[in-house]
Amino acid sequence: MTNVKLKLSLFVLRISIFVVMLMWVINMLLNPQSTIVFNNLHSLPDSTVYVVGTIELILIGGFLFGIFKTTTYGAVLLIQAISVFSLIDRFFKPFAGTNLLLFASLPMLAACLMLFFLRKKDTFFSLQ
Repeated sequence: MTNVKLKLSLFVLRISIFVVMLMWVINMLLNPQSTIVFNNLHSLPDSTVYVVGTIELILIGGFLFGIFKTTTYGAVLLIQAISVFSLIDRFFKPFAGTNLLLFASLPMLAACLMLFFLRKKDTFFSLQ
């Protein structure tokens, strides 16, 4: 793969991950009680969910623009990993309810991991 194709591919991957994460953050801020991960881990007050959502919004903004790559790409990877592993018990009941949809989070986790590993090569439309 040429260097231009690699950079463009990583950029498209970064945009795709950003869009998914943005939708999750918007949902978290608009519907704090529907946040499955927080409901599984703890019963947190809405104010805590708003703070976490705001921090996530800042992190994914940095991720989108390719700044502080180790921090922002690592945070995106960590957020996705927490989302996946906090729901791990549902993967063992794939046909119960909407659990089958959770399997889409596995390639997303792999994409986040790949982008983290290749973050220094992800320079297309990157501010850093």
